[in-house]
Amino acid sequence: MNVAYNQRFVRAFLQSTVIWIFFNLLFHAVVTVTLQDFQVKVTPLGISTKVLAVSGVYYSIIMGIAIGLVSTLNHNFIIQSNRFRPSFRWKYVISLAILCCFLLCFYLLFFHLTNPEYFRTDQGFHWSRFLRFVLSRKTFILYCIYIIFCSSIVNSFLRMNEMMGSKMIHTIISGHYRVPREESRVFMFLDLNNSTSYAEKLGHVNYSRLLQYCFQDINDAVVAFNAEIYQYVGDEIVLSWDSREAFKDNRCVELFHEVERIFNKNKTFYQQEFGVVPSFKAGLHMGLVTSVEVGVLKREIAYHGDVLNTASRLQQLSKELGERILMSEQVVNNLHSQSARYLGEYQLKGKKTPSQVFTLQTPLQNKKAVPLEA
Repeated sequence: MNVAYNQRFVRAFLQSTVIWIFFNLLFHAVVTVTLQDFQVKVTPLGISTKVLAVSGVYYSIIMGIAIGLVSTLNHNFIIQSNRFRPSFRWKYVISLAILCCFLLCFYLLFFHLTNPEYFRTDQGFHWSRFLRFVLSRKTFILYCIYIIFCSSIVNSFLRMNEMMGSKMIHTIISGHYRVPREESRVFMFLDLNNSTSYAEKLGHVNYSRLLQYCFQDINDAVVAFNAEIYQYVGDEIVLSWDSREAFKDNRCVELFHEVERIFNKNKTFYQQEFGVVPSFKAGLHMGLVTSVEVGVLKREIAYHGDVLNTASRLQQLSKELGERILMSEQVVNNLHSQSARYLGEYQLKGKKTPSQVFTLQTPLQNKKAVPLEA
């Protein structure tokens, strides 16, 4: 799981760095064009140079990397921490505050290194000189305003990304699913155990809070195993993978083990907060579905096909059989492990022919695939 988290962090850092390098290059291009009357060219850091354009490129790269790193760390370890999930307004305020503090500290540190005695007097640090210095740097103030504006654009995009999913935004912009396409996908239906009794015990407000925390914790596993959240349906969450992604290191099944591990780790919190320890049952199936972009006022990518119905029926059957997770034969035949137990053939609701059903015995160890005998 740590490898998946690290890969996602590196990918987010690289994307953020490219964006911020572009914004910085754009700023310096505007400065170079509009400030032709400066006899001494000055960058936002106050560095005198004869060739502002060249120094601006170097500065843009340095600041792009620095701001990209700060933004990624802020988003991954503060905004997206397990129990601290602020509203979009507070996310925006926190991001801007951290970014402005970083810019000011970076600017002052660089100036202090090049002019170590500027802010000091016989009485120590000179705060009035410090304030006059900051306020007198018009280019720096202009740069901060520009960065805040750019940060607003980035934060709005991140909010859209959280609400719709990165794939949703990409596919809608590219128009990939404007025409129905057939593709092989894996679907997992995760459903909360004892949801009716929990709702009666907690009341609808606290029950909604419980679901909110549960889905937040499941999202950590979703990120780690590169799954896509297709739908939230009441106390159920529907996950999906492209078939090629689902069986890399058995992601589609290891995600379920990770969900169990997360709730076992956080059981003290749930017991103290709600008086219950949530657990989930799952149904897993793969096959061909038709993917298409639907909607006008609200767009989304919809999947149509018997695969979803079968995965849902397997999840419902898991409650009847008392099993944690049920899988179809198609899924088991693609897993890199022998740790599956055959349960028999069952007539799933809505299916004309019986389905072979399997469950897991132990966590998968990513062994070489061996065909299972029914």
